[in-house]
This record gives sequence, structure tokens and C-alpha cells, in this order.
Amino acid sequence: MRPIEKRAEPPELAAWRASGNADWQPSYADLRQPLKGSVRGSLLAEQGHVCCYCERRVEADDGSHIEHLVPQSVRDDLALDFDNMLCSCSSRVHCGHARGDQELPVHPLQSDCSEVFDFGSDGSISPRPDVRPAAAERTMVVLGLNAEPLRERRRRAIDDFLTTMAEEPPASWSARAKALLGLDRTGRFLPHATAVAKLIQRITHTQ
Repeated sequence: MRPIEKRAEPPELAAWRASGNADWQPSYADLRQPLKGSVRGSLLAEQGHVCCYCERRVEADDGSHIEHLVPQSVRDDLALDFDNMLCSCSSRVHCGHARGDQELPVHPLQSDCSEVFDFGSDGSISPRPDVRPAAAERTMVVLGLNAEPLRERRRRAIDDFLTTMAEEPPASWSARAKALLGLDRTGRFLPHATAVAKLIQRITHTQ
């Protein structure tokens, strides 16, 4: 999980939301294509085309879905609020679908969300003992962040980095890993970059 900085909402969403009248008021259930696709595209752009929770690669046509940080069942009045929207991957065993309507103690609109987790070389995730461990543990359970398919994706990302860096001295790994956190030329983040960077930085700090 990495922090997401919300941008301005798509103007077409604002215009549609303001188009209600005495006989009809817009609701999330009424949000249809192509407007819904435009909203999701805006969410993907601000997230660098990775899932808001697990950082798996997400594209517009892969079954990803609009996620409400505050669930519609809790605050229906926020269902069309762009600041309450994220984009989650299509997995049924982790992230948005696994979460349902459960509260998230740690979420990507918190600036320190990436600081509460540690990662293992096997792709596992765990709470940092010194930064909100109870909140991190609960969030991991709610989102299924240690689901086997997700652990395997993170493990492969870590292994790919270590293979690439095999000929480089370990002293250079930390800087290279940190550089992975930036956007590429297409405005995309590297999938699972937070897991790679945090693990490599921990390894180099202990050497």
C-alpha cells in the first residue's frame, strides 16, 4: 500500500452530479458508461495504474472496480464523492472484494500508510512493531494482504529486482530500490514497488 494524493474530480462527473432535478437525483447505481469508465480512468491515473491496496497492476479493461473508502452502506451520501473513491484490483480473495464493508484502520489516503508494514523476501507482509501494529494487523486481515496469490506476486517482484541487481554491489541496492517508487514514462508505478523498496532498504541497513 502506498499513499494516494487525490486530484480534482473529472469535470464530467461534477456536471452529471449537478444535473439532478425535482424528479430525479443522481445516485451511484445510476452511474453508467462511458462516465463510469472516465471516473475509473481518472482514479487509475492518480494511482499510477496499480491497485489502491496491494499495488498489483491495474488497467481499465481488466475487471478492476471503483472502491468506496467509506462504504456506501455506511455513508450513501458519499457514494458520488470523488474524494471517497479509489480503484481496487479484480481479485476475489484480497483487496476491495475481500474487504466488503469492513472498516479500514489503515488506508491509502493516510500519508503514513506505507510505513506501518514490513515485507519478507518470501513476499509476506507483516505489521511494523513500532508503528500502529494493531491497526496494521487488522488492515492486513480485512484486505487479505497475505493471500497466497498476492504473496507470490510480491515474491516474484522481489526476485526480479535481486536478479537484476546480481552484478551490482549491495551498497547500491538501496538507492536503486528507492528509485523504483517513481512513475515511469507512461505514468505508471512498478507493481509492488513498496514491498521491493522496503525489503531492500532493510537488508542494506543491516549489512
